[in-house]
Amino acid sequence: MSGGSIPVAVIRMDRSITFIIVAAVVVAIAAAVVLLSPPEGTEPPGGPSAGLANPAAVYCTEMGYGYEIRTDAAGNQYGVCILPDGTERDEWEVYREAHPAGAVPPVATQTGTGGMITLGEKESGGVFDFETGRGFAIRLDENPTTGYRWALSVPEGIVQDSEGFEPPAEGLVGAGGVRTWTLHGETPGTYEITAEYRRPWETTGEPAMNFSVTIEVV
Repeated sequence: MSGGSIPVAVIRMDRSITFIIVAAVVVAIAAAVVLLSPPEGTEPPGGPSAGLANPAAVYCTEMGYGYEIRTDAAGNQYGVCILPDGTERDEWEVYREAHPAGAVPPVATQTGTGGMITLGEKESGGVFDFETGRGFAIRLDENPTTGYRWALSVPEGIVQDSEGFEPPAEGLVGAGGVRTWTLHGETPGTYEITAEYRRPWETTGEPAMNFSVTIEVV
């Protein structure tokens, strides 16, 4: 064997070993990804509540609190925030403390010309002008799985044309949908439309959320 052949053999051997090590690392990483990924169809971390769309559930998770949906003896579901010290509180009590009534400022007056205008939570407290007979819609997030539902109060002079609920996409267990009303002004004047978000069996006490808009029918 010549004196120069030994370094070449060593280099070739080092390259082979390096290739084997790199391949082993890649295989190990791929295996870890597969093992750590949740099985298809399983609930996200936190259970069904992780897919909730209602503001109280979102606020609890954003604050880093635990969140769970419970069922009482009557079969009604409700959400609880689990604080760092283990204390469990109704989701809407926690939400209301951080979002007192009137915290959302009114928006500027808008005129209902052209297509149908849709009013939502961000428009609560606003004033809106609509021509007599022109339709408009109110759309509010709602999660029936928590037992809460919007109840809309429509004064005379405003006509409610329809009401419907759009459920969440299939597979989103416990997720909320959207309730929509279409209305139109029948008689010129100023009217206030209000809505309360509460459990139907809770007839007393403050609702979880309030909604209101002032409609100027011209």
